[in-house]
Amino acid sequence: MCELAGELDLMSSDLVRSSLVAAATDVRPLTLDLHHLEFFGAAGVRIVEEISALRNAVGRPFVVTGASPLVIRLLEALGVSRSVEIHGRSHRSRGACTAAGRPHLRVRSER
Repeated sequence: MCELAGELDLMSSDLVRSSLVAAATDVRPLTLDLHHLEFFGAAGVRIVEEISALRNAVGRPFVVTGASPLVIRLLEALGVSRSVEIHGRSHRSRGACTAAGRPHLRVRSER
């Protein structure tokens, strides 16, 4: 599970992308939790598309959870939802970390 808090924008995208690319090569299911994310910009869309392509190439699932209604509409309008399972904020994960005003990523192993 990868949990994001703060803002996913151009300034934070390199850190988030590198962490998710590393997690995307794992054989375990990959879930990206956006519940505590305050801003999801175009850089976030590109990252979700990239990770989805990596996971699909190896036949592994990729799930986005905790997405706001606006993020869900954005991903659906851009066609990203065809290759990624997306759940809204009612699917909260337990123990998500927060970092007000700064991007934060925590990668947690699921067993």
